[in-house]
Amino acid sequence: MALARGKVRLIALPWVALGTGDQGARNQRFRDELNRQTAFRGGEVKSIDDLKKRVFEALADAVVVLTQRGVKSSASSRFGMGQALDWTRLDFGARKREMENVVRNALAMQPGAKALGDDVVLPLGGQNIGVVVHAIPAAFTVAAAREMVGRPFLRDHERTSLLAKAQGPLHLIACHRTATETQARALLGFPDAIVVSDLFGVYVADEVQKVQFAFLVNCRDDAQTRHALQRFLEWLDQSAEVQRLATRAQSRAKIVRVIAAENKNT
Repeated sequence: MALARGKVRLIALPWVALGTGDQGARNQRFRDELNRQTAFRGGEVKSIDDLKKRVFEALADAVVVLTQRGVKSSASSRFGMGQALDWTRLDFGARKREMENVVRNALAMQPGAKALGDDVVLPLGGQNIGVVVHAIPAAFTVAAAREMVGRPFLRDHERTSLLAKAQGPLHLIACHRTATETQARALLGFPDAIVVSDLFGVYVADEVQKVQFAFLVNCRDDAQTRHALQRFLEWLDQSAEVQRLATRAQSRAKIVRVIAAENKNT
């Protein structure tokens, strides 16, 4: 679970009595922890036939999902040839557009997603979340590339058409190279925030202003970019962060709408 959560499959057996005293308390903590996980379950086992069926379902799910991930990952493990080289030949502006288009198209292909101009409305956590796509077309340390994105959440109040149909927004920033937690905090502007590093990159959430954004790292070509996005969406589900993201997005939308109305009145 700690090193490769995506490989774990859970087959749920019937609950037993928790017990009493310290043992019961430990059992309850274990049960609570288990309920927070979102590994493959496939329904509760009640008989030997059910158990055999669930085992084969878990194996089938693992074979399909892990094979797809492996194909996406290995399809673009070298960056000195193919499309990765083509992207490297582009100037910053053209590379930025290519990266953003790939993320938008991949988002638009998600179940229930709808394109809205340059943005995408994506159902997450029971809410329609407005997703705004950006790209840093070089290493984060290259100021000219980083400044092409700036701090995009400072202009959220200008996205009135998006906020009329969705909550948020959530900013996705495709990075041509890597990104660190320190760089994510620097982009946010202050350190006291939720910052999570995982295989996709870095996710940041501010519990005061409800700003949320994610760096998708190593977006060197189409395959790597789509892979980073898919890993981020899977992480949201597996970590149960998707519900918190949706709640923050609702709050952020309220804040942004008030700011937009105030600016309109002045």
